Amino acid sequence: MLTTSCCLKVQNGIIALVDEPEEINTINGHNIEVEKKDYGVNIIVGNLTIPIPEKLFDYLAENPIIAVYQLKRYSYVAEPDLIINLDKLTLMLLRGICQHHSYSYMGDAVTAVCH
Repeated sequence: MLTTSCCLKVQNGIIALVDEPEEINTINGHNIEVEKKDYGVNIIVGNLTIPIPEKLFDYLAENPIIAVYQLKRYSYVAEPDLIINLDKLTLMLLRGICQHHSYSYMGDAVTAVCH
């Protein structure tokens, strides 16, 4: 399982960086799972986990795009490996999940585009 190592706030969303050699395998970009954690939630797509701290929820509500880049040595210019566009329903679910201790959501209420 890959986990993003950090995220950067940018216009329209965040950039999530993966600094692991294993290749991102999202299989089905519409099968996205959200699980509650102490710090907020994890968004899980295929073998990729994107930690989203609760303090980012308001920012993502206004800027709902998560662009995932896998850092590749010897590659100066990179294209996103995955783009997730969170819709308003999903963002409301994130907040709702954080109010419950053991709840996870699995569904296709978000659009993910694999590159």
